[in-house]
Amino acid sequence: MTALRPIVATALSRLTSAILGALIFLTPSSPAQSQGAACFSSSATFETRIEACTERLKDTSLQPGIRALVFFARASAFNELSETERALADLNSGLALSPGDTPALLARAHMKEVRGDISGAEADVTAALTVDAKLGEAYVQRAAIRFAQGKEDLAIADLGEARRLSPRDPGPYRVRGEYFLKQNKHTEAIGELKQAVALNSSDFDSHAILGQALIKANRAGEAIVAFTTALNLKPNDIRTLRDRAIAYGRFANYAAAMADFSRILSLRPNDAAATEARGVAALQSGVHQQAIIDFSVMLRAQPGRADWHYFRGLAYLRTQKLAEAVKDFSATLTQTPTDIDALSSRAGAHLGLDQFEDADADLTLALTQQPKSAELILQRAQLRFLAGHFDESAKDFAALNTLAGSGLSGQTPRSALWRFIAQARAKQDGRSSLTTVANTISSRTWPGAMLRFFLGEVSADTVMAQADDGSLKRCQANFYLGHAGLILDDRAQARERFSDALTTCEQSSVEYHSALLELKQL
Repeated sequence: MTALRPIVATALSRLTSAILGALIFLTPSSPAQSQGAACFSSSATFETRIEACTERLKDTSLQPGIRALVFFARASAFNELSETERALADLNSGLALSPGDTPALLARAHMKEVRGDISGAEADVTAALTVDAKLGEAYVQRAAIRFAQGKEDLAIADLGEARRLSPRDPGPYRVRGEYFLKQNKHTEAIGELKQAVALNSSDFDSHAILGQALIKANRAGEAIVAFTTALNLKPNDIRTLRDRAIAYGRFANYAAAMADFSRILSLRPNDAAATEARGVAALQSGVHQQAIIDFSVMLRAQPGRADWHYFRGLAYLRTQKLAEAVKDFSATLTQTPTDIDALSSRAGAHLGLDQFEDADADLTLALTQQPKSAELILQRAQLRFLAGHFDESAKDFAALNTLAGSGLSGQTPRSALWRFIAQARAKQDGRSSLTTVANTISSRTWPGAMLRFFLGEVSADTVMAQADDGSLKRCQANFYLGHAGLILDDRAQARERFSDALTTCEQSSVEYHSALLELKQL
């Protein structure tokens, strides 16, 4: 239970205090004893403490009480290294020598609960309370265990006793808050946890659990505040760093999420979940090289994962590493041959490589899965346009118009322009459908002037004047006017407009790609 973390910390802290108090009986009188004293040193690493305690336990002359303290010290170090089984074994050994040690009983209770021995955990806390009935934190710990067992009345009674003994202790409110959280009673949980932080603003766990409750209540902004407060108290808590990163993701603040996942990885370099999550956040925030690095790490550890190949493929696609993107999307499709996202994305990579037939095949297969997908139809229509298959392109744009007629997302003024140009390039008359769309949009609204240009109602100068307030509009205007030059067999006009399109369009845009292809042919 999350709420037990401060209880266990208190128990182990009390163990440490007792051990340090016993040091007056362990004054080193030889180099070996001096080395063994590192067992109790708070400045030594956990590994050094374990080694020193192990060496100390070889001394057969140690009194039982002191030997118990050594076992407890080593248990504390094992616990810090998440070696629960070895910590539990040392606590058992120490308690066999000193059965009434309440901090050790409470620490062992927690470890038993982690292992699923709930009744054993309850027995240990009850034993500690038999030794000292005024241990407020023990009542809180037993309440948490009893809540987990469904003994709600007994748990509430324990919390009442804890409040009586320590009125300013946030623990009872924190445990009740976590209990309500597990019951999905978010409002009640938030109320209890806010009382806990009001009683003790320095209580890390109350802030951390409050953040979890706020996230579940879809209050991500407040959750970030709670997690940040908790992390100000305990900057390296991995669970809370992960929780705050998730909250940042809810706000689409992917850069902040990346920073938290990076912090986790600085503390735990082999954390696979954090590596994967940072890769996703990097992809979302446009830090594509980091996404490539993270998903490459994941794929080295577990080769062949379809989703990781897909995510890395997206990063390659967005950095114009198109051959690598095709390989990754193909790896995804080896396992999930009809994955629409992978098919659509691989089509985009094929398109960038001017592999039009391969791209067309991918989109056609995707459309067998979702035949009414306006996005896929538009993508194939534009692809066929770029490939010079204008008749097939016009048919796809006509299909978009059919979708619009059925109430689905289909034809737009932009796609109407593409359809008209495709029809004109295929020597077809598309004026009727273009007129229908032109009648739905004001000439003062983009691309109203462009529609009316092809209907012969306004000049190219009027089009450029309307497009003068944005680079995207200028890009589209130059692109459309370039194709107008081709339709009218004015190659000089087409060359000029397509050249202007290359300077005004994003290189990733389909307009840029089309202009580049047409200029090569001109």
